[in-house]
Amino acid sequence: MSSVQPPGGSLKCQTVPVPSYSSPASTSPENNCPEKLPEIQKPSSQSSPATSSSSKNLKCQKSKTRESSKSPDSEETLILTKTEYDPNIEHHPSLLDNLLKSSTHSEINGFYFDQLQTEIQPWMRDQVVKWMLEVCEEQQVNLRTFPQAVDVLDRYLSVVNIDKNNLQLIGIASIYIASKIVECLPLNTDTCVMYTDYSVTKDQLIEMEFILLAHFKWDVYSTLSHDLVSPILFIFNLSAEIKNQAAGKIRCFFDCLLTESEFLIYSKRIQAIAVTSYVLTKFCFSSDAGLPDYAKKAPKFRIKNIISLIQLENDCEEEILNQAENCYSLLKDFLKGRWKGKPPSLQLTTPEQIESVHF
Repeated sequence: MSSVQPPGGSLKCQTVPVPSYSSPASTSPENNCPEKLPEIQKPSSQSSPATSSSSKNLKCQKSKTRESSKSPDSEETLILTKTEYDPNIEHHPSLLDNLLKSSTHSEINGFYFDQLQTEIQPWMRDQVVKWMLEVCEEQQVNLRTFPQAVDVLDRYLSVVNIDKNNLQLIGIASIYIASKIVECLPLNTDTCVMYTDYSVTKDQLIEMEFILLAHFKWDVYSTLSHDLVSPILFIFNLSAEIKNQAAGKIRCFFDCLLTESEFLIYSKRIQAIAVTSYVLTKFCFSSDAGLPDYAKKAPKFRIKNIISLIQLENDCEEEILNQAENCYSLLKDFLKGRWKGKPPSLQLTTPEQIESVHF
């Protein structure tokens, strides 16, 4: 037995029997209660006039939105939102220091071809990475998707000895994972399988995705060289136009360096120092108008000065300077096409051509 108190408290309480759910013939309290308790209603075709009118208005709004978003081919266009530039984050004084510290947690052993891998050769890795770059460019993904995918690939190759037949599978699985991390609308499995010329099945792709995630314990997001560009350029107090131009060129250089295994021995911080110094010095990004070119190449853009601006605790300045200068000279040789002791490129760009090579 229980009592039901009606709203308002003006009516007298009535004692009603509690229905027994085990007996279908038990007395229902519907007739004894002065007011029924509200129930959760599911959307149905029959509703109250107010609800029906509001639903009609909502349907009209939806239909108008769909009609306005339809293309001439009567297909709905998907509108994706993008994050906006936040100067409070980009210009925070502790941003660069935190990024430099976090970049050390995902450093890659660049000597894994000699120390670990038995079947994978450096040129095989380079060809797969170039193919990954073409896939990302054709899909017009975010600027961060490609370097994030290559980072996942190199981190896995630096600790796990793989069979050469699985190299392309790991490459497309890395793109698949990176698109889920970076993109608002990630790539689907059908698209990824298509770019492998159907040499990989959807089941193999999903299985490799779980293998990579399980190996990294789902910690696949890492600080990249691209993330260091904006905080480093902010130190030099460049104008907005010059800063945007320099940032675009530096990120393009980073993508080129990812396609060459010779730069794996250098950390993300060393690469950021060398590329930033080269771009700012070579392309004369300076606000000193009217000066000759040699005067525009200010000393503040030199490697030694950049190192002094982004030093961390327990840093050996001489060691960092030597690595940055070696990376700088290697970058100049790469841009001039002078690779010492490098075998000629096979110019393999399509999945069919890559698959024809017996990995």
